[in-house]
Amino acid sequence: MLMVKNTINRTSSMTIVIALLVTAAILTVQSPSMLQISYAQLDATQRQTILDIHNRERVAVGVQPLTWSDTVAASAQSWANHIVSLNLGPQGFPPHAPWDQRSGQGENLAWGTKGAFPVATFVEGWASERPNYVPGSPIEQTLGSPNRVYGHYTQMVWSTTTQIGCALGTDANQDYLVCRYSPSGNFLGQPAYPVSAAAVGEEETTLGMPPAVTGDETAQAPPADQAGTGEEFTEAPPP
Repeated sequence: MLMVKNTINRTSSMTIVIALLVTAAILTVQSPSMLQISYAQLDATQRQTILDIHNRERVAVGVQPLTWSDTVAASAQSWANHIVSLNLGPQGFPPHAPWDQRSGQGENLAWGTKGAFPVATFVEGWASERPNYVPGSPIEQTLGSPNRVYGHYTQMVWSTTTQIGCALGTDANQDYLVCRYSPSGNFLGQPAYPVSAAAVGEEETTLGMPPAVTGDETAQAPPADQAGTGEEFTEAPPP
């Protein structure tokens, strides 16, 4: 998951935190009386927004646009429902689904304070990793962590991925966005999409420093409002 521990963007009372989660988070169980669970699905406008942002990024690098799959979305909804059932606390990090439960699908996760962020904010957070990825470079096990995370973005633009389906889940504290991709991307040692050697060299000259952030980056206390994102790599193509 993407929890950018080193990048905090504070806007008034709302703070967006992006961080890379590589292990399952410790779960905090609330009393049943505190739970407010919602398995509401994305509406048509939200689905189109997610698809449009993905395809904007794909067109920009010359790969074919994705199509929406209700079947893939149903898989995403199942995992979103599972995350909600974990009863995570306000600072809880949702886990990725195990590979053997995803039918060869990739997965991006994002989450934030309940009702505070539209789905576009989550997806644009993934897309904002674009400057961190050098076109044509092979996927690393670290996915660029900790300073130049790119794994959400590379799954968005993975050239052999053709379908996307996403879902929302909400508990008493947070909204969780799960996007699934078929076939999966982020295979270790493979590039997200093919480019010429000249194009790779040209892109490398523009990537000197990590992207700047705005706002207070020195706050010591955990933010009251936060949004996070999650990513992972795939070790080998499915059999």
